[in-house]
Amino acid sequence: MALSYGRKSNSTNWVFRYEDYLLPYLLEYAPGDMTLRTLCHPGLLKLIGYDRKNYLEYTKTLKTFVENNCSQSSTCRSMYIQRSTLLQRLSRINDLTGFDLEDADTRLYLLIFFSLSGAAELI
Repeated sequence: MALSYGRKSNSTNWVFRYEDYLLPYLLEYAPGDMTLRTLCHPGLLKLIGYDRKNYLEYTKTLKTFVENNCSQSSTCRSMYIQRSTLLQRLSRINDLTGFDLEDADTRLYLLIFFSLSGAAELI
């Protein structure tokens, strides 16, 4: 499955792994009216809009934080920011979205969404 889907996606990789294509593959077979936008949590849409309007990086901060297993030190290192900056951003993200980042389901949703979207057009 990974080989056939990888070739269909015009990937330049010569190694095709199942886990690299599972989520995009599942999305491809979702109902026709289900788009990435319909899967996006309203709080996340609000955050993305806020970033665009104010030229901020809260969505990128959230994505990086969740991808780093909510590790403050790893997030700070990968974003080259201080801990106080991260904490201020996370507080503002919480105010805007209401996300409880200590909730495993919330983190899973965000990981899946960012993985499906590639977050390229969002961030």
